[in-house]
Amino acid sequence: MLLVFAPTDDAIYQLSSKPWSFPYPVDSESANAEETTQANVRSFVESHIVETSDLDFSGSKTAKLQSINGNIIKLKNFDDGFKVGLPDVAEWLSIENIEILDNGAVLTISKTLSWPGRY
Repeated sequence: MLLVFAPTDDAIYQLSSKPWSFPYPVDSESANAEETTQANVRSFVESHIVETSDLDFSGSKTAKLQSINGNIIKLKNFDDGFKVGLPDVAEWLSIENIEILDNGAVLTISKTLSWPGRY
């Protein structure tokens, strides 16, 4: 099953740099500029996708997930609904919408799980 944590368009607009320009700097003069840009986009997208066979909330109502690029994402069932968080960030993001699919779900969030300077 795939869980896609999909940031809103506004979340992308709020980034100080766009996903194709981080975490690796892109030098437009470099022969590797296109490869670096593609690697940056891949890193951004992969930080928002989790592949899992089940969700184990282990009695605490919190599931610890790993994105396909290795980042840890926490999913918690609060009394007012599911929220997503990161281990080193105190803020929990409300999930604005959940679309259930045959092979997983798309969970819409108001901020990105990756941003310039995060890693």
